[in-house]
Amino acid sequence: MSDDVVVRETSELSEDGRNTMPESIRKARDVMGKKAYLQWETYGKDKILITILTKWSPQKTPGRDVMKK
Repeated sequence: MSDDVVVRETSELSEDGRNTMPESIRKARDVMGKKAYLQWETYGKDKILITILTKWSPQKTPGRDVMKK
């Protein structure tokens, strides 16, 4: 898909915290069948921004990837 195409999807977060990224989103971002990491950022009480990081890997030192204010 082209970068100028907007894909909006919804998914369900289960009680145990699991979520499946919709296939249309994985295709649009070219992560079908690939490993990717997600970065979650909260904004206020009802907003979360989820960023797909395809060229990132966690640091070996635990806790270093947490953003602090």
